[in-house]
Amino acid sequence: MVVRRATLAAIVTPFLLAPSMPAQDLPDGPGKELLMNVCTACHTINRIVEKKITKDEWNDIVDRMASKGARATDQEFDTIVNYLVKNFGKE
Repeated sequence: MVVRRATLAAIVTPFLLAPSMPAQDLPDGPGKELLMNVCTACHTINRIVEKKITKDEWNDIVDRMASKGARATDQEFDTIVNYLVKNFGKE
């Protein structure tokens, strides 16, 4: 049991010490507030914005999160995807 706790601590500690992006540092634009309200209910900002992926990939992720309980309208999810693509999309 002690070994498991030590292993878990070794894995988790770097994530706890990693600097996080404050919400105010997110780029302004349509979708920022929705992203904050919908996505950060389960995820940190860093987990969201560290990805640099295509619109199709963002759509797949958002669809998957909706199927797991993320709450927004289809239009709001589209706004979130467009915000993510514009600011954190693959170039």
